Amino acid sequence: MRNILFVIAAAVAALLAVIWVSDPFREAGQPAAPKTRPPPKVRVVTVRPETHVGHLIGYGKAKARYDLQLTAQVAGRIMAVDDGVESGKTVTPGQALFRIDETPLRMALAEAEQSLADARLKLAQEQGQANRAKEEWVSASANFDASPSPLTFRKPQLAAARTAIGTAKAHLENARNDLAYARVPAPFPALIVDRLVGPGDFVSIGTPLAHLVSLDRVEIRAPLSVGQWSIVDATPNRRVEVRTQSGASWPGYVLRAERHVDREDRQRALVIAVDLPLEQRPPLYPGTFVTALLPSKPIESAYLLPASALDTNGYLWRIDTNNHVRRLKPRVFHWFDDVVVVVPPETMDEATIVMKPLASLTPGTLVAPIQAPPTDGQVTVEKP
Repeated sequence: MRNILFVIAAAVAALLAVIWVSDPFREAGQPAAPKTRPPPKVRVVTVRPETHVGHLIGYGKAKARYDLQLTAQVAGRIMAVDDGVESGKTVTPGQALFRIDETPLRMALAEAEQSLADARLKLAQEQGQANRAKEEWVSASANFDASPSPLTFRKPQLAAARTAIGTAKAHLENARNDLAYARVPAPFPALIVDRLVGPGDFVSIGTPLAHLVSLDRVEIRAPLSVGQWSIVDATPNRRVEVRTQSGASWPGYVLRAERHVDREDRQRALVIAVDLPLEQRPPLYPGTFVTALLPSKPIESAYLLPASALDTNGYLWRIDTNNHVRRLKPRVFHWFDDVVVVVPPETMDEATIVMKPLASLTPGTLVAPIQAPPTDGQVTVEKP
């Protein structure tokens, strides 16, 4: 046992001696200095405040200018349907889409014409009787001092006969219109969405015949917040790019700005238009969900930065002269998907901004900045 204890004591003494001699720079009586971790490396970009024209992102659905249910204006049986009245086909203005049985309508027209002729005959008869009444009154007026009453000269009967003629003419005009309505034309260049009736179906006044949408343009309603309305350029005919997630794009323009707040989203909307959507390449179909890049007014004293420079809370991280980070809360204006235009909360001639802030950063952290190459995070911008 004595030998074992001696061996253990010797081993411990040797180990302490090795540790002592392994730090030759440590002064006698001084404790060993703790190891220091190097500051984290961050990629930075240096920017100056400039005037930029940004793009706000608006979301909406392409809707045809006119979207309606074509309805019957007279009752009857469908006698014929044009071959073009099928979903996906287009029709021209005035093209007859449906033909309703004209037989009862022609009978109604003939009856209206007869009624007008009878009314004219009645007026002629009343006029003749009125003339005879005047002649009889003149011949007998020497024996009477009183003035004749209106009935004597049949004035009420004449007024009723004239009114009957006006009524008969109105009925005749209505019968002619009904006969014309037996042929249902396309009201404008349209795309057939759905045909709702076929030959042999009986329709009443107001029965839907087909669902169609206009082809002249589509409109995109892009709701905007109060803050977005303060900077968006809503000048009529201002160019707007319309996109889809698949990468297709079309040239659009500002059509109008709504002047009411929508009941559902509680926002006003800017309406964007694309002309002749089905003639575009590729076609822009009604009902497509799209993104509109809305131009902003010129944004002064703004930085153009990669979108990654904003952390998850919307802050920028600036490097000061001592390589410590400071946190800024800017106003953000979107440019494209990977680039943003921001206005800092304070005026700075130049700023060094962290391009991808680490989640572990806290204000005052010492970092090792690495200047990004000139092409990193830079894009060609539109100048006002």
